Amino acid sequence: MLIAAVVSLLIVGSYAQSDSRGSCVNYLPVNYDFYQGAGAWWEYAATYDPYGGRLRCIIENWLAPEGNNTRVVTTGISKKTGNEMVIEGDYSKNRYTRKLHVVSAVPLVGLQTIDFYDMEDIYNDYIITTYCMNQGSRSVPVVLILTRSPNPRTNVIARAQQVARNHGLSVGNFIRFDTNC
Repeated sequence: MLIAAVVSLLIVGSYAQSDSRGSCVNYLPVNYDFYQGAGAWWEYAATYDPYGGRLRCIIENWLAPEGNNTRVVTTGISKKTGNEMVIEGDYSKNRYTRKLHVVSAVPLVGLQTIDFYDMEDIYNDYIITTYCMNQGSRSVPVVLILTRSPNPRTNVIARAQQVARNHGLSVGNFIRFDTNC
């Protein structure tokens, strides 16, 4: 009898904790404008560092759009070797959900796809966006801040924390990227 109770508890518990992959973002993003967003953007800070602290001077160069698509060339400098790293991505925008869908060819890895959901776009200063990162069986939001200069005039980290909270996202600590070029 005790064994049956333990087994049924395990079954019920596993269903209660089931977690599916997918979007961890539940809001309609702002309507990103490819024309106003064209040009250079520094990756300033994020709640997760996908580069593991290995790069500095990470700049996204958003090219002029072609309709609902644009190309982005991201460069960074290796802190260890000083070599420049380059990744190119094709961005498209879903006109209904407003999410930015990115397909990038990452050297030695292959194609990578990410969906970005912009929370606030101040085109002459900063962009606050989020994407979902899979950690095991869970999707967790990552907040990323892009700035027009390596030293923005706005306290963008405080602003990003406020904007993320307003969108119902729990925000951890921000990791400041090395913008020394």
